[in-house]
Amino acid sequence: MCVQNRRRNQQQQQQQQQQQQQHKHLPFPPHSSNSSNNSSRNSGNSSTNCNSSSNNNSSGNSSTSSNSSSNNNNSNNNNSKSSTSNQQQQQQQQQQQQQQQQQKQHQQQQQQQQQQQQQQQQQQQQQQQQQQQLQQQQQQQQQQQQQRQQQQQQQQQQQQQQQQQQQQQQQQQQQQQQQHQLQQQQQQQQQQQQQQQQQQQQQQTCWLYRWANRKDDSKQQINFLTTRRGRNTFVSSF
Repeated sequence: MCVQNRRRNQQQQQQQQQQQQQHKHLPFPPHSSNSSNNSSRNSGNSSTNCNSSSNNNSSGNSSTSSNSSSNNNNSNNNNSKSSTSNQQQQQQQQQQQQQQQQQKQHQQQQQQQQQQQQQQQQQQQQQQQQQQQLQQQQQQQQQQQQQRQQQQQQQQQQQQQQQQQQQQQQQQQQQQQQQHQLQQQQQQQQQQQQQQQQQQQQQQTCWLYRWANRKDDSKQQINFLTTRRGRNTFVSSF
């Protein structure tokens, strides 16, 4: 019986040591102090019972004490198991909460990334629109420049036409001046011819008058000259 009690006590002590090692990480492990005290008491009782095993009357006491110590050990074991299970549940809950928080954070990060991507897309669209507007403005400016160039060309053509017209007008004026000069020359020539004719007529009349004064038969000579030269001219000039 003493050998059995010793074995039981050793087993109980080993179990209690294992439980204490398992609950070292906990802040306040339940029933650890009571179980150690109970084990020490039970071990003391068992030792006294083993010392008194020579008496026949004390054999019954040793069996009852060993039974009570085993019951205490069982209750301690149950308490320690329940505490470990509770701790494991708490740890699992904490892990689940942490995982949920991490998932939430991950979702938030994804949402932020999506928002950033949307903002970037919007910025890119705005930049594209601005570039298109710039291109349109450049095209408009080019068109305006082309229109200006066309206008300048038209103006140059008009100026050339005006210059040509002016040249034509100048040529016409020169031609008119030349014609006028020709007319003036012709008039001068006519005037000169008339003057020459008048001079000739005057000379002829003067000669006839002198010749008539010299001769006695002046009438006959005058008639002869007038018939030969023409009476009208002679009379008109005379």
